[in-house]
This record gives sequence, C-alpha cells and structure tokens, in this order.
Amino acid sequence: MSTIKVDNLQTTGGAGLYPVRVFAHWSMSGTIYNSSSVSSLSDNGTGAHTVNYSVTLPNAGSPLASGMNGKTNAVGAKTGNVTTTISTRVYSGYFDNSGFYANDAPYVQLHVLSE
Repeated sequence: MSTIKVDNLQTTGGAGLYPVRVFAHWSMSGTIYNSSSVSSLSDNGTGAHTVNYSVTLPNAGSPLASGMNGKTNAVGAKTGNVTTTISTRVYSGYFDNSGFYANDAPYVQLHVLSE
C-alpha cells in the first residue's frame, strides 16, 4: 500500500480542501462502532451525547455534519452550541411543527471537517 503525505490539499483552482478530522458512529447505549480521532463519548441524557476528540482542532466552529437512523419518527440529529476545539455535543430526535423532541436513536454519526 502507498502512503500520500501532504501539508495542504487544494483544488486545481487553489481553493482549500478539508478532510474529515473527526468521525464517529455510535449507538445511544454508548457503543462506538467506528471512529477516528475520538477519545470518548459522554452520555448527557435522552438523545444527547458529547463526542470528545483525541486531537485538538485548530479553531472552534469547524464545519460538521451529523445524522441518525433506526427509530420511528427519528428524522435527524443536530449539533448543540457546545462546539469547541476538543468536543461537540450531538442531539438525536425528531422535528415537527412544534419543535425538536429528543429521543435515543439506535445509531448516530458525526463528521467534523477542519483545516
């Protein structure tokens, strides 16, 4: 197998490309199935977990995406306002016309991008 080592990724036009720096796929029971750059997972109550990074991101507020599946009416996951360079809080649940309702989805995932 070959190894590619680079300091910066760019498009041919010079725009920056940022790979996934943190990835986690877990169950709400706390089992981490797959991860990269994750040191631990904290249970914060129904439908809420904090993903703790094993790396420090260069800045808070890095772009991220989260999702979930496997539960009736569970249509998405959202991130909390606790996004730092060392952790992110993720909530699972469902939305309707009245708001967001937390519930424990069987599977949740998080992807964090950073320069």
